[in-house]
Amino acid sequence: MFYRLPPAGHRIQAASAAWDKNWFNKTFLPLTPYLFGSGAQALSAAILAIRRVKCVPMQPEVILPAYTCPELVSAVLYAGAIPRLVDLAPERPWLDLTAVKNTISPATIAIIGVNLFGIRERWDALVQIAHHHKIPLIEDSAQLFPPRDEVQHWSGDLVVLSFGRGKPVSALTGGAVFATSALYKDPLQTIAASTTTSEIGQTKILLQRHAYNLFRLPRLYWLASAIPWLHLGETRFHPILGLQRMADAAQRLLPDNIRHYWAHPARVEQQLRNGLAKANLPDVIDLPIACGVTNIRLNRYPLFITNPAKRNEAMQRLSETGLGASCLYPATLPHIPGLEDILANTGKFPNATRFAQSLLTLPTHESVTTRDIEKILEILTRTLYCR
Repeated sequence: MFYRLPPAGHRIQAASAAWDKNWFNKTFLPLTPYLFGSGAQALSAAILAIRRVKCVPMQPEVILPAYTCPELVSAVLYAGAIPRLVDLAPERPWLDLTAVKNTISPATIAIIGVNLFGIRERWDALVQIAHHHKIPLIEDSAQLFPPRDEVQHWSGDLVVLSFGRGKPVSALTGGAVFATSALYKDPLQTIAASTTTSEIGQTKILLQRHAYNLFRLPRLYWLASAIPWLHLGETRFHPILGLQRMADAAQRLLPDNIRHYWAHPARVEQQLRNGLAKANLPDVIDLPIACGVTNIRLNRYPLFITNPAKRNEAMQRLSETGLGASCLYPATLPHIPGLEDILANTGKFPNATRFAQSLLTLPTHESVTTRDIEKILEILTRTLYCR
């Protein structure tokens, strides 16, 4: 196999020679971004800021989805809190609202909602629950970078972005946290001021960017995915060892990559949507359509295949053809390598378990061609119509 699409991520643009260090800050006015070494570090800083404002007489707890990136658990643990997992809504990438209400306790200091794939959570409902119980809401938007005209339209009291590999806007490393509630601005500023800046230099970032752009090309990505120490596509728990400020060399990449992302049309998403609608595949729930998503960029195009055996067969065929399909996270958090003991006996999550067994995501980046989309739809049709 000498042709393989990466499952997510766009080509990283070079930084302009004339770098305005304040461009990122000015773009999000009146909000202030606090930049950290990764999205997980930014999330941990958000929880630490909450802990400085909201005190509880026992070890604090943070509610989060049972199906999500294990880095959320890393952030919660580094901030000295206990992760409390909540099931998903049936056949949707959203928190089960009843389960959220039932999990809230006197120790709860925050609820984390996730814009998975770029599909927004049910923020209106979560805001009502959070405000009723006087609990701050954290919006994890690592997989959704806001459109140009919505850079301030967030629902969380704190909002987290990630700029790691495969994210909508990537600088290979780094993350940001915003306080939409004035309560958390000073604590965040204090936390950010106490960290040291990452020592990743301009030359290293330049070499990493060139290597990333080269090996994400479909004619070379197969080679990168075959190198075991790169761990491409692998989902594991990695604890946070400390907080750092985002390296200046990585910050230089943000303005041009944000502008490039905003200028890039949702071509692949629209072609997939139209093709899936025309194919009318059995056993498939088009999640963006089911969740009411229109005219928005997606980090991946997610499908819920109600027959898990058919999902596995489709995944195998798409993988063999190198078309960038992925199951994202292979299991719920308690079954992710490294978390089995940490999250043992945290409960059963039937909807999240079924979601993990039924999810299939398709790539949406600019390397996906019309011919790739035709092949994807052909394989899905052949697999799902075969009884």
